[in-house]
Amino acid sequence: MIKYLCIIAVYYGFPVLFSDTGGFITYLLIIAPICSFICALFPSMKYGYELLFPIMCGVLFIPSALLYFNETAFIYAIVYAACAFFGSVLGGRLKANFLNEKKSNN
Repeated sequence: MIKYLCIIAVYYGFPVLFSDTGGFITYLLIIAPICSFICALFPSMKYGYELLFPIMCGVLFIPSALLYFNETAFIYAIVYAACAFFGSVLGGRLKANFLNEKKSNN
């Protein structure tokens, strides 16, 4: 639940902080993808891979694109979903590797 709140805060809270085009571009290209990746990575390391979260990352960005940007920002919903997908897959693989290593040590 916390990861969804973090994503909502990033998608709807951070754009309020920017007033110029450079800030919005930095947000769209750097801040939001990294936050999507990190918000998917750490819970996946604990609980394993989850398919719903990357989908929700994309869906939750669509209203934000309408509020703060224009229709051309819809493509970023796919980008953020992909970043969350890779974070979730990486976290799931790290968990699996850790469990395999733990079993081999016992």
